Amino acid sequence: LQSGAALGLDANVPHFKEIISLLAMQAGNPIVDKNSLRVFFAEESGESLRPAEGALRFFAEFSNPRRASYAWSPARPGAFEAFAGETLATYFGLASEFSGLRARNPHLNFDIAPVPQIRGENTSLTYGKFLAVGISHPSPFPQAAYTVMRFLISPAQLKRISENLSLAPARRDLISEKSENPVLEIIFRESVKARLWPDIDPGKTSEIFSDMIRSVYSGRKGTTDAVRDAQLQLEALYSR
Repeated sequence: LQSGAALGLDANVPHFKEIISLLAMQAGNPIVDKNSLRVFFAEESGESLRPAEGALRFFAEFSNPRRASYAWSPARPGAFEAFAGETLATYFGLASEFSGLRARNPHLNFDIAPVPQIRGENTSLTYGKFLAVGISHPSPFPQAAYTVMRFLISPAQLKRISENLSLAPARRDLISEKSENPVLEIIFRESVKARLWPDIDPGKTSEIFSDMIRSVYSGRKGTTDAVRDAQLQLEALYSR
């Protein structure tokens, strides 16, 4: 009648790559080193089970009818739509989607909460996306663009943007301020825990993660082989 969590698939789970990345990084796997761009996805991190393999195995169980955690199937709509339609109890998404959910269903009784952490792990982190502004090199009006940029990153404008778009500002002085909005208060507090890995080709890496998930769901591969093959594909991508 109602799913507890939308996990285990790629087609109707909007943030499948981010969720698996989060689980792996919480267990100590950086996915890709930000300095050397070396791929660590399939490597061990001091545990008997490789973090990425454990992340994929946990993620996949929610779409496996033979598991007690089975809660999601290809027949279900997109997770965002299901949550807005009150047929999904928990939605794992970006904080910036909060206002969109509210607009989709003004009568939906829901709240935002920090992403769960792996029990027993010392590291507390969440997956974040960072937006930046820049000036195009061939721009005929670089000074005007720079003026607009300075305006957008001023404290007053950053605060307004944060409130309207449910985004944490890129200024620690603003993040440290106590917000009267309980939703923004959680977003601000969790933003300092946000981590990500250098995703040089988001479209291609999404295809790699998608194929990895589908190969496990279809039974073509076990989690070990699926993660190993994803490692090889990522290495080929980052060695170009």
